[in-house]
Amino acid sequence: MINKAKVLLYNYFTKGHERTILAKKNILASFAIKVVTILCTFLSYPMTVDYLNPTRSGIWLTLSSVISWIVFFDIGIGNGLKNKFAEAKAKGNWIRAKKLVSSTYAIFGVIVLLISLIFTVLNTQLDWAWVLNVTPEYATELKELVWITFVSFCMLFLLRLITSIVTADQKVALASFIDMLSQVFCLAAVFFLLKMDGEGSLIKFAWFMGLIPVVVYLLASIILFRTRYKNVRPSFQSIELPLCKEMFNLGSKFFVAGISALIMFQTTNVLISKITSPQEVVVYTTALKIFILGYNLLGIIILPYWSAFSDAYALKDFSWMRQTMKKLLLIFIVFVFCQLFILFISDWIYSFWMKDLIKIPYSMSVSVCIYSCMLAWILICFNPLNGIGKMQLQLYSSIFEIVLMIPLAIFMGLQFGAIGIVLSPVLICLPRMIWGPIQLRKILNQTAQGIWNK
Repeated sequence: MINKAKVLLYNYFTKGHERTILAKKNILASFAIKVVTILCTFLSYPMTVDYLNPTRSGIWLTLSSVISWIVFFDIGIGNGLKNKFAEAKAKGNWIRAKKLVSSTYAIFGVIVLLISLIFTVLNTQLDWAWVLNVTPEYATELKELVWITFVSFCMLFLLRLITSIVTADQKVALASFIDMLSQVFCLAAVFFLLKMDGEGSLIKFAWFMGLIPVVVYLLASIILFRTRYKNVRPSFQSIELPLCKEMFNLGSKFFVAGISALIMFQTTNVLISKITSPQEVVVYTTALKIFILGYNLLGIIILPYWSAFSDAYALKDFSWMRQTMKKLLLIFIVFVFCQLFILFISDWIYSFWMKDLIKIPYSMSVSVCIYSCMLAWILICFNPLNGIGKMQLQLYSSIFEIVLMIPLAIFMGLQFGAIGIVLSPVLICLPRMIWGPIQLRKILNQTAQGIWNK
């Protein structure tokens, strides 16, 4: 029986299309890595709340959410690099790949420098206590806290480019491993602060949480560019302005889509804090961490197919893409049933995990469950579309979402509180959830024309 299972497992990971085999291996390795990452998150979260207290935790969660928006800007050029690098790799054009990498690092370096300088000036004038809806006693502490967090995120913004290259090379597990290392060291830092420092200092916490990922990604970049990716290591000689323009043309569409995602999915903490209270941010975040677990596991399966679809589309392998999508849709159905089961036992999970630190209303759990299912459907449908670079419809849809999201969220928040804010993205994304699979089916069946094929 055991030998038969070994044979079946061996055949599963060694037979089939080469592209599919590579994706399966990435999924298996990513799953093991993600388990460690999620474990670190679940262990560090209650320790963070215990160390900082609920109010300071709400401030940190909201602030880190605001400043982490900058990382989402790599959805533009970073994802443009991912697609173009995968295309160059599929065609064996490593000279072009090196130029793409060098040009992208040059663009990002300039952006990071300018943003850091501008923010350093603006930070002295901003009233962060008002922005985060906290008492004025935190005002002085917040200015230093914001600067530390912002600068570290800017550095991470540049250094995370290595994950675009690794993912384009269909080594998603390696990208996940780098992130896992930063999570492990962050967990160790939280444990150290909790045991050695009873003051609950936001400043100390920010230094540790900001610099640890920067150091990890810096070391990873140095090692990878000296070994596996030394043939595409960025250099001044390989920077080409025409390539920068090409990256911006594709990247601008990803950029607008990224702004839409940022406003819909990353403003929730800020709006909840402003319309209700920082404590409600902790309630929402606690529920989100439970239901986002399934989404993260789904992402392990789906994300390796981004560059796989880029490769398949460059080689016009539509048969492989159609077969793969059928399997991914079945996985989505399983995901929905798993989320419903988590909803059923959610109260027990909160009690076991957070003890008496915080109470989560069942209505919040239902709202976040619906929200997570919406995210999963969008991931299933738009990961392939992003991989093959069909972004025009998404561009128009994103503009519509950007315009409506904040007003709708404010209205829903005033009427229904935090739950209304959580459900606002679901309402906004309904059109996208309908036309996305229609466009994907047309492209895979080679019947897409006009706007459907752009």
